[in-house]
Formats: sequence, structure tokens, C-alpha cells
Amino acid sequence: MDEFPKAKLYIQKEELKGIEWALNYPGHERIRAENTSPGGCSRTPACGYPPKTVDQIYSKVLRGMAVIVDGDMDVVPGVKIHAAHRAHTAGSQLLEVNTSIGKLMFGSDAYSSWEAIRDWEVANVQQTDSVQQFLAYEKCYKVTGGYANCVAAHEPLSYSDKYPLTRNHWVGMNGGRLAEIALAPGEASRRK
Repeated sequence: MDEFPKAKLYIQKEELKGIEWALNYPGHERIRAENTSPGGCSRTPACGYPPKTVDQIYSKVLRGMAVIVDGDMDVVPGVKIHAAHRAHTAGSQLLEVNTSIGKLMFGSDAYSSWEAIRDWEVANVQQTDSVQQFLAYEKCYKVTGGYANCVAAHEPLSYSDKYPLTRNHWVGMNGGRLAEIALAPGEASRRK
């Protein structure tokens, strides 16, 4: 969120409830987001809300730069939020976006990977409600017509020829990776 300080945050009411629950969980002061470090989260029920993230979220809420969403919501024409509660966190949500190649469904951590969506595999059973994750997969199938336009946050195949959405990719300045997912009608490719 630091990268886009003026951006509006759309957050599910259930996510705020989940944060409040985690903050009141016994021993919450010892919980860190570092799941693998000694004394870290160790996959406790309240894992996943690092202090900096909580600060960023509540800062947006208190400054009136957040929209608290209660379920599904049309953001603007062609962009819709779908609730996917407990598919990863208490207030997980999916983002439907209409593009020139059809509808895309961004699932962030509610989707483990494109291959997992394709093969109906669950991820991270310690922190994820598997049934809700499968319902999030199903939502993408229904909205986009299959799995090809479902976008995961930590896609291991991104920027490879094996992942259809980022097949048209290149390496940018300082080794950054860029990809064209969809172009507006008449828009020229930026691929070098």
C-alpha cells in the first residue's frame, strides 16, 4: 500500500473483523508475519496480519480513503468485487475485470496458482478454508468461462510460456518483469 499512497482501499467488513479477532487473540503480541522464523507465527490461527499491514489498513480507514465492502460490489462499470470470505483470510475477495480478451478474475491469495485452479488443488490447509477456496475457483470458472483467465498472486509460472496470461512478457529496467495481458482496441503493443 505504500507504493500507492493516494489509492482508495476496498476492504471487506469481514477482513476488519478478522483483524480485530487476531488483535485480541491470546498471545497476539508474539505473532509475526514471518512464518518460518523462530518465534514467528508458526501457522497459529491469528497468523497473517503483520503490524505494518494493520497500520496501513487502519490509516486508510481513519483518513476516509477506504471503502468497507460487505459482500459483492460493483466498483465501476466493468469492475466488480466478489466476496470470497475465508478462501485465504477472513475477508478475501476476488476482482472481476472486463478486458479485450474477456473477463479476468484476480484472486490474489484466494487462488494458490493457475495450475491449482485448473487441477482443483487446495493450498495451505493450515490457514485456508479449503471449501471456500474451491468456491473461489468455481466463481472464476463461472464468471470467466474456465480457468484460463484466473489470476493468482504468487503464480510460479508467471512470465513463462507455460502461463497463458503472461506469455507475452519481457524483462524491463533493473530486471523487472513486465507482461501484456490485454490491450485496448487499437492499442499498439509495448513489447520490445
